[in-house]
Amino acid sequence: MRTLIQTVFIAALSLSLFFPGICFAQSDTLTAEISQKEFNKISINIQKSISAYQPQSTEELLEIDVSYQPSLPARLDPAVFETAEARRYALGICTADIFYTALFDKKEEMAVYVLTAKKLIDTSGIRNHFDLDKLNEKDLAMLDDPKSMTEEDIGLILSRVDDMTKKIFMKLSNAPKGIDPIVDVSFATAVESLYLISQLVLQSDGGAQALAALANEQGTIEYLMQLMTAVESNAYLKTICELDEKRLVLDPILALYKKKSGNLTKEDGKAILSIIAPVRQKMVTGTLKGYDPDANGD
Repeated sequence: MRTLIQTVFIAALSLSLFFPGICFAQSDTLTAEISQKEFNKISINIQKSISAYQPQSTEELLEIDVSYQPSLPARLDPAVFETAEARRYALGICTADIFYTALFDKKEEMAVYVLTAKKLIDTSGIRNHFDLDKLNEKDLAMLDDPKSMTEEDIGLILSRVDDMTKKIFMKLSNAPKGIDPIVDVSFATAVESLYLISQLVLQSDGGAQALAALANEQGTIEYLMQLMTAVESNAYLKTICELDEKRLVLDPILALYKKKSGNLTKEDGKAILSIIAPVRQKMVTGTLKGYDPDANGD
């Protein structure tokens, strides 16, 4: 079984949850800042990272002796987010919270986050770069009555993420300007996932299973860093994706993982949370400012 952050990270990158027709739109022209040859090289490196990624299997996360904490998932009001960038970050947060609520079988809460994600996609500038199908009638009916959803229904919903991942990645190279939304959403999803897992660890007894669940996320963070490394080879993409700012968050966390060689303690969970919590709070409140080429979400 994939860990929580691995699953939601893939979900954010594929953006296929409840949207089975999602695909990248073809880019008619490249910008002056990046040539077709250079972008092709970046695309190949991104696809190599995708192909090499092997999610670890673990049961530790489900075996942590903690209960669902309703205060942990973010309270998101789509109307608060004024820019497309802010809405993309909110979408990443929302994606992680979908899987957190599903993990604890909170069907009604999960339905709320799915519908919030749909609103954010509609207003996040992602439609500039993606062709999104609407929710089908069966999906909408299911969300209208989440209490009646069975375990199989939830499993079917979540399995769509994995089913579409490879196809979405293979189309990534067709839309250079689509990389910024993908990086924004993916980064926010990783932030929220680490926030949730760190909180679960701190609320547990700090036993071996809890710490193993946190330690197992190193591979996913490394994968995100590989993706960012491929993108930052071009100065233009590095700027619009704000990779320097994102590295200020991810670099110290990855350094901690490497320093401890996977032997994390509860204090390390606190350290990770101290890095994640401030940027997460800004994302949740729509106050994380930065470069936003699609500020109006048109």
